[in-house]
Amino acid sequence: MFEVIFKINLSIALIFIVYKLFLAKSKQLQVNRFYLLIGLLMAVIIPIATHYFSFTSEVISTNLPTINYLFILYSIGVLFMLTYFLFGIVKIVKFIFNSQKETLEGFSIFITKEPNISFNFLSFIFISKDTQPQLKSSILKHELVHKNQLHSIDILLVEFLKIAFWFNPILWFYKNSMLENHEFLADSQASKENLKNYQNWLIKTFANNYSPLLVNQFFSKSLIKNRIKM
Repeated sequence: MFEVIFKINLSIALIFIVYKLFLAKSKQLQVNRFYLLIGLLMAVIIPIATHYFSFTSEVISTNLPTINYLFILYSIGVLFMLTYFLFGIVKIVKFIFNSQKETLEGFSIFITKEPNISFNFLSFIFISKDTQPQLKSSILKHELVHKNQLHSIDILLVEFLKIAFWFNPILWFYKNSMLENHEFLADSQASKENLKNYQNWLIKTFANNYSPLLVNQFFSKSLIKNRIKM
């Protein structure tokens, strides 16, 4: 089993390195998303399939106390990451119950009292009550891309892998690259009508200091500069 875990994490690392070296700066955004998503799935499926459907058997001699210790350590890490994940889900559920449901341009959205935030999770779109009226339409277009292209599914997949393989730091960078790709995809659609104004809005909203878990955050500081450049 340890061999399978090693192969999975090595595959994830190699897939991510190839992405950063050859694809990260490409404007073929859908290709990049496909690569990151399918690459992650293949990194998990292939090592498991080749291990459990192999006709060869190996006998591995390992000290039992060592195995027990590693299993306990691994379980503690999984429990911590699972708690962190559930905490993120609870925060989003609180947003749903504490927000006011409204209709904007024919689409259902949730208006939240939290300042300077807009994000999407699955079928839910959240926009701050204090958002400037002239910005709401562009933000809605942006968040609808996340919703319609099911970007939350990508993030949930990498979050589940972060729980299972919490010791692999590459998965944090992998998730950041997925989020960046999602933002580029959404920006490319939302900015079609007025690119210059859209760039100006991104600059004006740079001061936001809120970043919910598990979501595509419209005002994420760390991505603003790259999004404007793209």
